[in-house]
Amino acid sequence: MKWRDGVHPLAATSSNRRRRNQAVSLLSPLRYYLEIGLGVFLKGVGLEVLWRQTVTMAALGLGVFALGLGVFRRRLA
Repeated sequence: MKWRDGVHPLAATSSNRRRRNQAVSLLSPLRYYLEIGLGVFLKGVGLEVLWRQTVTMAALGLGVFALGLGVFRRRLA
């Protein structure tokens, strides 16, 4: 099976993608999850190096949670 640009999970951390795909990948939590996972398990770095990825992934999670909460509240009303 041949992977297309942006489909393979490791493509989220690739730096040789098209600019459009790079911009879209900034909204994907998978990108930050992979950067954190690779940093911790393969490079042995800690939170002092990966704090930006952690904060960004938490912000994305809170944003999705807030959107879901808003949709839920509208459906109950």
